[in-house]
Amino acid sequence: MTQYLIRTNKDEEKTYILRVGTPAEIAGMIYTDFNINLGDRDISTEDVVNPLSNKSIARVELYRNGNIVAVELKRKELSAYTLNGEYKEGGIVVPYRRMTKDFLASRQEYKTLGEMGLTHAYFLGDESSLSQVFCFEKEADISGLVNSREADDISALKGLALVLAQRIEDQEFVFEFMRK
Repeated sequence: MTQYLIRTNKDEEKTYILRVGTPAEIAGMIYTDFNINLGDRDISTEDVVNPLSNKSIARVELYRNGNIVAVELKRKELSAYTLNGEYKEGGIVVPYRRMTKDFLASRQEYKTLGEMGLTHAYFLGDESSLSQVFCFEKEADISGLVNSREADDISALKGLALVLAQRIEDQEFVFEFMRK
């Protein structure tokens, strides 16, 4: 199993995608934290860039084609979280269970995560290359721990849609802004 950490930084206004290891390696970066100020700017599309070459490796789209957030790789939808609350990989709906902080904190194995700011988690079945995505929030920063069955950075990009979904949903005015 491979782990990735996706975290936003409100001070830098960036989102980092890190391969967990010793040392951790930056697999990608987005030049926004997706914490949008009303009327500030349109971020309907953002590039995920390779920090070494500064070249685009994927694209994040908000509120397009029935999705709240989607990640595209080479102009094809890699993963998406839809307006109906479905999670898709490669256009195929993947079943998942979303567990709340309260439920997870009541279980001994997740108690420590609850103390670290856990807000919710997704548990995905065998149809996904992801097994679990744990989502955290502290002040205006969010982060997600993505557990992948495959050892490739594409899995981290798939998890990005789930990590960002709640942040985008919580900012309902973004959808109103995008529709105009």
